[in-house]
Order: sequence, then structure tokens, then C-alpha cells
Amino acid sequence: MERMTRIFVPLAGWVRAHHHRLKWLHSLWALLLGMGVIFFFQHDFGFIRLVIGYLFFIWAASLLLHWESERLGITEERRPRLRRVILYVIQNFYHEMLFFILPLYYACTTFSSGNALFLALIAGCALVASFDAVYWQWLTVNTGWPRLFYSFLLFACFNIFFPVILGIRNSYSLYLAGTVAALAAVTLGRRPREWATAGAGRQFLATWAGILLCLYLFRGFIPPCPLRLQEMNFGTRFQPKGFRMERPLATAGEIGSARVLYVRTAVKAPMGLYENVRLHWYRQGKPVRTSRLVTMTGGRKEGFRIWDSLTLPEGNLPAAYRVDVVSEGGQLIGRGFLPPR
Repeated sequence: MERMTRIFVPLAGWVRAHHHRLKWLHSLWALLLGMGVIFFFQHDFGFIRLVIGYLFFIWAASLLLHWESERLGITEERRPRLRRVILYVIQNFYHEMLFFILPLYYACTTFSSGNALFLALIAGCALVASFDAVYWQWLTVNTGWPRLFYSFLLFACFNIFFPVILGIRNSYSLYLAGTVAALAAVTLGRRPREWATAGAGRQFLATWAGILLCLYLFRGFIPPCPLRLQEMNFGTRFQPKGFRMERPLATAGEIGSARVLYVRTAVKAPMGLYENVRLHWYRQGKPVRTSRLVTMTGGRKEGFRIWDSLTLPEGNLPAAYRVDVVSEGGQLIGRGFLPPR
């Protein structure tokens, strides 16, 4: 026992003396571990089931720490080590989940559009979960910030879970995920015995309505994960039977005397997922045509292929063309460009 004391007492003193540097080293290690999660689990949708388990643990642990700590004796004064261990586990779960969904949303993001902002938000949250100095100051206290952080992450995860695991269309899963996020935000903000009160009901309805309104107004800023554009090309001769572009184009200057411009595209989606999509044509940034709705099915290796055509005006001059692939719910799946020259 005396020998162990000689070893651990100086070690504990060294750790306390270098606590600040060790926190930054741990943050660096967390970032490297996050890169490993991205590398090993990218596009592995099966891991999403475990992520749902992580989310439930964080919800239950947060309730205990914030509202039942006095009754259970896990306050900072009585059991600081147990409390910090639980908070550390929560931080690691946050970290793993964020670095898992980051490449999934990255693959579905159109960087020339506003939905790149949503990806930036997820990346920012991943950094917050990695750096101890930020996480322990802002996300371990009973304020609105931890609830907002958790609700956002829960929404981002369930927005993938509903289409991938349950086969629910993105048009519906967006609002279902928002409903789950509203429920989590309200329950985390109140003691369990207050959940059945009229005040909690009014708070839920107000939160739910606010979230659904924001999702409807800003749905174009949220990538329709797991749908992603696999390819898109333009041409002036197309064979629908073999889905073959016989005369592909690199620029609009190659159109020549042709009167019809074709586009061929493929959308990648998991097996069992159905979604209605349409193509929006733009010429010099102005809308010129919207195709009919097409019901696509997931699970094809080459992606679900869609084509459409645009009749060109007489005396057509080279112009910049753009085609957006948009879900029925208004989320941008991807876009392609045909430059003028």
C-alpha cells in the first residue's frame, strides 16, 4: 500500500499541475479519434441503430444529472467523480455520433447551395464535442445550451434514421424528426413529474409549432440524407430505351443547331426507400421548366436514373444551364451545370 502511495501521489500531483495541457491533448486525441470514426464507419448506415441507443442514454443521463441529482446523491459536492464520469461518457457519445453522421451529410450536401450551412453546423458541433474547454463550460450545466445542442443532434440523427431504417420518405421524416426534437427539448427542460401538466403541454405545442415552421421555411437548407446525386450529364441526343446519352456536351457552345437539350441523372438511395422527385431547369439563373414528379426507388447500385428534356428557343445563343434535382418536400438532392463555353 505504501509503495502504491509513493507512485500515485506524485502522479496525481503531476496531473493537477499539467491539467490544462492534458485537456488540450485529450481534445487533439478526440479529433483524431473522430477522423477514425469517419474512416471506418462512412456510409455504414447500420451504425445508426447504435446511435439511437446513444441518444436515449444521453437523454436519461441528462435528466438524472439536471433534475434528480439531489435525490440520487450525484451532485458535484457529494459524488463529483461519478458525476464527471457520466458527463465524460456523454461527451464521448456526442463525439462519436457527430463524426458518424458528418460524412453521411457530407455525401448528400450540394456545396453550391444553402444546405452546405447545415453541414457546417454539424461540423461545428463535432468540434465543440471534441474540445474540452468548450464542452465542459457550456454543455455540462443546466441551461438552454445543452438542450439546444442535444435537440439539434437528435433531429440530425432521426432525419437519417426514419428513411434508412423505417423507409419513411424524406418529405415526412423531416417533420417527424422535428417532432421528436421538440419532445426531447421539452422533457429535458422540466422535471419528470411536471411532464403531464398543462404548462408542459402548452410548451410542447409552442416548441413543436415553432420547429415545424422553421423546417418548412428552411427545408432547402437541410440535405435530404440519405439521398444523394450520383451523376448528371447533358446532351443533344438521348436514347431512353438504353438510357444512353449519344451526344454528351461539355459546354452549351456545343449545342449548335439542336433544338432539344437532354439531361440524364442518377440518384443514390438505400434499399426500400421511395421518394418523389422532380427536375428544375434554369437558363441564365432564371427558371424555364419543371418536370413532372417521378417516384424513385432505392437500392440500385447505379442509382435511380431520371431523364428530362428542354426545348430550346429559336436562334438559341450559348447560355449557362442548371438543373436541380429536388424532392417533393422541397429539399435539394443535387444540381448540375452546363457552362456557356
